[in-house]
Amino acid sequence: MRKTQFVGNFTDGQIGSGQFLIDMADIAAYNAANGTSYLPLPSSAYTVSSLLDTIKQGQTSSDPLTLSITTASLNFSAQYILPIKLVSTSSGTISPSLQTTYFTINQLVNIYAGSYTTNGTVFYARVNPDNTVEFSGYLQDSLDAPIANQPGKTSTYNPSTQTWNVYYMYTNANGTYRYMNEVWTPQ
Repeated sequence: MRKTQFVGNFTDGQIGSGQFLIDMADIAAYNAANGTSYLPLPSSAYTVSSLLDTIKQGQTSSDPLTLSITTASLNFSAQYILPIKLVSTSSGTISPSLQTTYFTINQLVNIYAGSYTTNGTVFYARVNPDNTVEFSGYLQDSLDAPIANQPGKTSTYNPSTQTWNVYYMYTNANGTYRYMNEVWTPQ
């Protein structure tokens, strides 16, 4: 959750209000000025508490606007930006250099990334940030039976369904490979 506030310099007793706008038109200019390539944060991935805010009597800033982001539909390898611009106030002048707050997402971390183990044979399934899976370890803890990804096939984990589509292989006792094509689902 991120927050932004409307700040003003009002005389005692005055109340000020400010209107905000999600302004995706600013992204190209921001990227050009900063040498970045942020993508617009999809509207389905965030909610804003309100785009109208008020500085209450006797205070110099508003209550924060609350920005909540849902990452489930986002690409974990992309970088996103959400510009929120103050477009009008009940009095005073808006400073162009302070008018827009840029909320950036530079890196999403896959909460399922890590090493997993199973009982019996110990091997590791590592979920990468792009939800591909890498295997390592040994069958029955024998150095003669390494476990690895199958060449030319990509194992994946789908966090929304908690389904694993896995393609791994290990070496048999006779030195040949055994190829495993499996789908793992929650029980």
